[in-house]
Amino acid sequence: MGSGRMRSMLLLLVAICGIGKVVHDSRQAQARRGWQVTRGLLRSSRIDVDFSSRRTMYVVDLAYPYVVNGRTYTGTQLRPDYSRFRVRSELERAMAPFAVGESLNVFYNPLDPEESALIRVGRSSPGVLLLVILAFLVASFVLWKQDSR
Repeated sequence: MGSGRMRSMLLLLVAICGIGKVVHDSRQAQARRGWQVTRGLLRSSRIDVDFSSRRTMYVVDLAYPYVVNGRTYTGTQLRPDYSRFRVRSELERAMAPFAVGESLNVFYNPLDPEESALIRVGRSSPGVLLLVILAFLVASFVLWKQDSR
């Protein structure tokens, strides 16, 4: 098998993995649409810096108690998927509607009420990822055709 076909197969494998991620993320977003809402109280909110990755990321340290079926839970998530931000002002903008000491809507998973967030939907914009997958598929096809000549 030529090197063009090997690269083609590798790009095809990457594209298949990307398609799997899009499907997984879409299913999770669909499931979150069924989350219930209850009232909670924002007890604390503080923006922290996370240096654990190669980039500086901003996270919010939250605590908001809420009650589901007579049981009290304490939530800590802003969004259900990924609550780290690359730009501090984006996090501040996302947190703007939520003031410490105020009552707020808490979205929770009815199958697992411990799972909650203040913003029901996360970043589910598969458009860019789909374009990258398409580029990998096209590149895979081109390499395959070049190697078969």
